[in-house]
Amino acid sequence: MQSLGFPATMAMDVTLDPGILFVVLNPDERGSERVFWKYMSVDYINSIDFSKGSTTVAFEAEEEIYNTDESIIDFCKKLDRIIEHHSFVNKLSSTQLNLDEIKRIVMACNRSIVRSIDTIESLGATRDEVSQDILPGLYDLCRAALLLNSYNLGCSKPNLQLAYEQAQLDLRTKYLANFLRGLKYIDCRIPEDGQSERLMPKYYNFMWQIREFFNNIYKILIVPA
Repeated sequence: MQSLGFPATMAMDVTLDPGILFVVLNPDERGSERVFWKYMSVDYINSIDFSKGSTTVAFEAEEEIYNTDESIIDFCKKLDRIIEHHSFVNKLSSTQLNLDEIKRIVMACNRSIVRSIDTIESLGATRDEVSQDILPGLYDLCRAALLLNSYNLGCSKPNLQLAYEQAQLDLRTKYLANFLRGLKYIDCRIPEDGQSERLMPKYYNFMWQIREFFNNIYKILIVPA
C-alpha cells in the first residue's frame, strides 16, 4: 500500500462504518481479474507502522473473491459478520490505559465484589440481590483482564477495542471476549427477579479462568474461591 491515508482515516474514527480494502489485479484483462479484500480491523490497523509512508498488505486465501455465485455469497455472509462485529467494537472504550491504571481497576473491582459477597452475612442480602450488585463489577473485571492480556502481548497502553479483537484471535483467551460480550448484553438490561442468581453459576467458570489468569501472569490474587 503506497499511501496510508485510508487506514489512517479508519484509525482516526472518521466514520463508524467498517473499512474494507479492495485490491484488483489485472483490471484491464476481462476474465483474468483477481479481487482481494481486507477488513481494516482495530487489530490490523494497530499493526501498521504509520511512521512509514507505506506498508505491505498480505492477503489470505479466504480473502479472494472469485467470479462465482458461491464465492460472492460467501463474501456477503462474511461482510454481515464484520458489520455486526464492527458495531459491537465501536461501542467499546478506545481510552488507552497503562499497566498501573489497569491493575487499579482489578483491585477496585475485587474489593467491590468481595464487599457484595460479605453482605449476605452482614446485611442478610439475598443471593439474587448480591448477584445484581456483582454483575457490573464482573464487566470491569473482564475489561481489565482483556487489557492486561493486550499489555502482555506487547501493547504498552492498550484500549478495550484492540484488547477485545486480540483476545478473539487466540483460543486461550477467546473466553474473555465471549464473557465481555455476554456481560455487555446483560448490562443493557435489568434482569428479572431471580435471573441474576441463575446467571452466576454460568459465569463462575469465566470468573475462575480470569482469577487464574491474574494469578499466573501477574501474581494478583482476586475473589476468594
